[in-house]
Amino acid sequence: MYLDINECNLYVRDEGPTSAQPIITLHGGGGMGDSRTKRAAYGGLTDEYRLITFDQRGCGKSEDRGTTDFAQWSADVDTLRQTLDLGSVIVAGGSSGGYLALEYALRYPENVQALILRGTGAQRTDTAILEKQIRESGLDIDWDRFDRYWNGQCIDNDDMALAFWDIMPFYAGKGKWDPEEGRKRWEQIHWHYQTNNYVINHVFPGWNLVDRLPEIGVPTLIVHGERDWVIPVQLGEELHRGIPDSQLEIFERCGHSPHLEENDRFLQIVRNFLAANDL
Repeated sequence: MYLDINECNLYVRDEGPTSAQPIITLHGGGGMGDSRTKRAAYGGLTDEYRLITFDQRGCGKSEDRGTTDFAQWSADVDTLRQTLDLGSVIVAGGSSGGYLALEYALRYPENVQALILRGTGAQRTDTAILEKQIRESGLDIDWDRFDRYWNGQCIDNDDMALAFWDIMPFYAGKGKWDPEEGRKRWEQIHWHYQTNNYVINHVFPGWNLVDRLPEIGVPTLIVHGERDWVIPVQLGEELHRGIPDSQLEIFERCGHSPHLEENDRFLQIVRNFLAANDL
């Protein structure tokens, strides 16, 4: 369904028992992410939990309207929470959606019961580290296009899509890169190059919440792939050191998506975490 949230039509799915504890998921990816990966990762919980997945403004099937920054996205999360009459919620975010989860928990602490953070950190990865890894891999990369993508200068959606295709092999994690399967996923992505450009140029520079992590006052589960190349595992460990009531689970051999690579294990860890905290 579509809901008018703060004068922007957002694509939303509401699944599971309406009387159950709600989980709001927050996708990453800037202008190329959407809620489908969250449904794939958390869908197995809908027997016990109410699962809310949605495409953030400027992403997926939602409208490109207004400002795409953490303040607006956080306000959208809270208006969505109120619109669906959810009360206090569990917030689950991965990658840059984890950045947003932290932002929301700090801006609206009274509305959060717990956090689930996957493959994320409290500061952005230095893009020079990412470039070094790719150069050492020997992959055939269009480096001008790579620079435009990571520096927020994509020309159009096609330019953004091709830049992401170049680096998709790095997301394979412990599995081998399958170009045919990768292309199927790539062709289904909704590209929003203007969102990507805006976030990189106006939201990410200087973003750092490390000093504010002790303010997070709710139980927090941190899941990280040992081989995560986008957001290195050291940033997950930094989250664990900074958030007082946190639990860290490292998935050996997994990359940026342990919630998909080992979904059964991931869901069991989530269930155990929530049960241990009476949620």
